[in-house]
Amino acid sequence: MKRVEGINFQSMKSLVTGFPALLRALQPADDFLLEAQETGASGLRGICLIGMGGSSISGALTRGLLQMASLIPIISVRGYSIPTCVREDWASVVVSYSGNTEETLSAFEQASAAKSIVFAITSGGLLQERSLKNPLQELPTGIQPRAALPLIFSIMQPLVESLTGLKRSDLYSASLDLERMAKGWNSIGNAPSDVASTLHNSVPLFIGAGHLAPVAYRAKCQINENAKTLAFSLEVPELNHNEVEAFGEYSDHKVVPVFLRSQWESARITRRIDKTSDILSEKGVEPIHMNLETESELVEALAQIHFMDMVSVELAQIRGVDSLAVPTISDLKKRLDSSMS
Repeated sequence: MKRVEGINFQSMKSLVTGFPALLRALQPADDFLLEAQETGASGLRGICLIGMGGSSISGALTRGLLQMASLIPIISVRGYSIPTCVREDWASVVVSYSGNTEETLSAFEQASAAKSIVFAITSGGLLQERSLKNPLQELPTGIQPRAALPLIFSIMQPLVESLTGLKRSDLYSASLDLERMAKGWNSIGNAPSDVASTLHNSVPLFIGAGHLAPVAYRAKCQINENAKTLAFSLEVPELNHNEVEAFGEYSDHKVVPVFLRSQWESARITRRIDKTSDILSEKGVEPIHMNLETESELVEALAQIHFMDMVSVELAQIRGVDSLAVPTISDLKKRLDSSMS
């Protein structure tokens, strides 16, 4: 794939701005999806999504969007090992942008040994070399894995939809919706730069429910990697059974809760979030509520990701750090490599 016009692959802000263009830049190969359709029609017992870090986020998002409609379980693995239930009647989707992720390669080998039907998504490396007999979708090189989310998602979403027999999403139209929405960011009252300013010198706590729970986790990761600062994520309603007891400490630690709100919240979830927000206010903590009007849950999730990705870049600029580089991750990899030699 050629570089997408107008996107500087060496600038995180350019990559984030180009999120919609990256979402429509790559189409799954016909034979790749045909294999998935045939595999799904053969009677799968489940789907295992394997990946780490930025390469795993697309799977988490797809799972969040499809798991309630799928007639078979969709599970995620972020680690070296897969569950014993993943056998020959399961499909495994293995994602490693670099193709050399240690944990992912280990899980890939286990999925292959279990005779699971393995689909690989990568830009090269050992995963590509070891997937010559597997359905393989190649990605363009030269991008930080976290910035490649729209590219990976443009493959992951239709792949899992094909495996589960669900209707294919219109990602091209979704990308146009994202571009339109981004043009209006500065008119919604809380532009990315405004949110970044609010979060500066604080600890963001992103909170989501349902299909926005993985979006909250993505926002946390982007603040960690791009802005090089603390951030955490929680899920509703689970936080009401534990974290709520810690609300009194939020002010002391400068925690700023950010609720990612959905037009498709159930009445129960809306009630929980509203009452949880009231308790926070009573504790002297004023949360942020992010609402983006969209026509589908898919576009809503992608729009919230796109917006929060830009928040992370804006926060990096305020903090004076390089949003593209990940020196500590690179250092850790070197130490792990040297300890194995």
